[in-house]
Amino acid sequence: MEKDYETPLIDRIFLKLQKIFLIKSIRVFVAFLRYFYFSIFRSIKKLGGNKDFIGKEIEEGKDSLEYNFEKIKSSIFIHDRMLNLIRPTLSIESVLREKQFQKILSIGPRSESELLLLAAHGFLWRNISALDLFSYTPKITLGDMHKIPFNDNTFDIIFSGWVLAYSDNLKLAMQEKVRVLKNNGIIAFGHGYKLEGQKEKRIPNEIDEIIKPIKKNVQTIFFKHDINNQMRKKGERMVVAVLSIKK
Repeated sequence: MEKDYETPLIDRIFLKLQKIFLIKSIRVFVAFLRYFYFSIFRSIKKLGGNKDFIGKEIEEGKDSLEYNFEKIKSSIFIHDRMLNLIRPTLSIESVLREKQFQKILSIGPRSESELLLLAAHGFLWRNISALDLFSYTPKITLGDMHKIPFNDNTFDIIFSGWVLAYSDNLKLAMQEKVRVLKNNGIIAFGHGYKLEGQKEKRIPNEIDEIIKPIKKNVQTIFFKHDINNQMRKKGERMVVAVLSIKK
């Protein structure tokens, strides 16, 4: 039976309004206002207890939680690299056609700017969820990617932007994504290429190695941007992949 893609009128109105967030100055202004409001009227929460993850030192004297927590305000202004995940994902016809209906999870956004960017590209605000080690807004659920606090088969797309570097258990981090995705769901992830001898080289540089723990679940690789030797010599470091999952 063919799915009915007719979008309700109220949703069409919201989708039109959300396009205003394509303008960065407006997106940043709204994200900052919401941060200011929630910081006053809602206590900022931090994840505790998972010392195998959040206790890992990223910089001298700073664990994963504290390192990222200090970057909340800067992430309101600097979040554009998420476009490197959004654009190839929207090139998939089924996503482009159904995006207003799809349930989205953003892992590690720090602030709401990244979520507003997703909304600007046609994903309904009410269908966008987020997960981070800290939260100042009800839009971001407290938790970590090794134990995602959502039910199985919840999401259509997971955007995981440059967070794998904080993991010491790549297998679990990738398997959790598969668990909460629906069948035929999509994972879009970005990762920073690590040079030889660079501190905190925990995660492989090659996409095939990163997705190896979930290889049996990989259905289609739609987009794959590895770093070859020539690119590395030029200083390029962006590793990006978009793939669908079978369950």
